Amino acid sequence: MITGIFIITFLYLAMNLLYIYLMPVGEMANANLVASEMMQILYGGNGKRILEALVIIFSIGCLNAMIITGGRITYAMAKDNAIFSYIGKINTRYSTPYLAIIINAVWSVVLIILGTFNKLLFFTGIAVWLFFALAVGGLFILRYKFPNIERPYKVWGYPLMPIIFILICIALFINTMVFYTFQSFIGLCLVISGIPVYIISQKRSKKYPLT
Repeated sequence: MITGIFIITFLYLAMNLLYIYLMPVGEMANANLVASEMMQILYGGNGKRILEALVIIFSIGCLNAMIITGGRITYAMAKDNAIFSYIGKINTRYSTPYLAIIINAVWSVVLIILGTFNKLLFFTGIAVWLFFALAVGGLFILRYKFPNIERPYKVWGYPLMPIIFILICIALFINTMVFYTFQSFIGLCLVISGIPVYIISQKRSKKYPLT
């Protein structure tokens, strides 16, 4: 995994250096798809079309993983929540959480209709950086609450590495808020709307516990 991360980081940095070498920064800022524009500079229209076709093919694999995991995350939530327990139904033939998959599919279609790729990216990006920071911040809480629990794997460079990661997430969070304020605001409102739902569901779960 560590080797793979270094290879991906190297390739990412190398591609960005190539972008900067081939395209002026101003032109890059106005490009919808920088990699596609770069391939057109190098190989003409055919190069651009080949890259776009590869992106579509690779996206299919990503979508497959998202459908499998996304539906089961929703299913797991439903199993622990009295309000949404009906979503946890399993298809008797295929043993899949079909209602959870359908709900995710409908929500995905709604998002696609409402905005472009860039709008959706920053609409969800603000929540991604927020929850990344919160998840890693949980390490400090767990270490404090359960100091003697057995830990088969410990975070390398603790506590410095988690702190650096959280600071980077905060910086990206602020950057997204500043440059994409409207999309970020909508994304935050969607996240905050889950708080009353959580409170109500917790009260209902105590009143009508799952069996």
